Amino acid sequence: MVSKVRTIVRHVLPRPARDAVLKAAHTRGLMPWATKGFEVWLIVQHLLLLLRPQAMVEFGSGRSTDYLAEYAHKSGCRLMSIEENWIYVAKVNLALRLLMTRTNVVRHVPVKGEWYDHARFDRLLDAFGPADFVFIDGPVDREGRERAAIERHLDRLIDLAEVKLVLLDDTQRPEVKALALRIAERFGLVAYDLADTHKEGNALTFLLAPGHTAALDALAPSLRALLEPVAAPAAATDEPALT
Repeated sequence: MVSKVRTIVRHVLPRPARDAVLKAAHTRGLMPWATKGFEVWLIVQHLLLLLRPQAMVEFGSGRSTDYLAEYAHKSGCRLMSIEENWIYVAKVNLALRLLMTRTNVVRHVPVKGEWYDHARFDRLLDAFGPADFVFIDGPVDREGRERAAIERHLDRLIDLAEVKLVLLDDTQRPEVKALALRIAERFGLVAYDLADTHKEGNALTFLLAPGHTAALDALAPSLRALLEPVAAPAAATDEPALT
């Protein structure tokens, strides 16, 4: 039914109206977001196996939560997934229960302004503590809101001494890619881009601690080839360019 509605909207409405209708339906939980390609989840699962994180925090629940919860359930890793939409909270927690894996890992935290409700977010983060694996796929962008507000919480969110991987979704958006590079520079992480060939226009950036980049060499060659190293942005200079 959902696919039929999506097809009708795409063929009947002009592009600006179509994009607005689909985004509103996704944002309100009336229509699921398109899932990523299977190679994305293969890479994430391999890195979970190789890096063995002990504390994971996710922003934006969905299909990814299934994979993270499965790993957390089998490994004893702590997991907290923060989601702004109560419909997705109910859907994902129900899916985890049906999969007989760890349940009630998704926490509803509504967005106020540019970030999640500060009081509720702070309580959850204080109780959970710093993480060595962070997946940033929220909050959902509306009215030009960026995810850069997360930078104010990074020192409490990320265990600098133990951080292994920070993963950012939607880095095809310039402001999200800029955020990824700022996080990499701040914590001394090494950035790799992955273009999602099954979700048109979508890209992800993996930020690995230098001591854990060797984990990429253990990936199957076909998967390793999908990850492209990201060059650090050139330092600004006031000197004239040489000619």
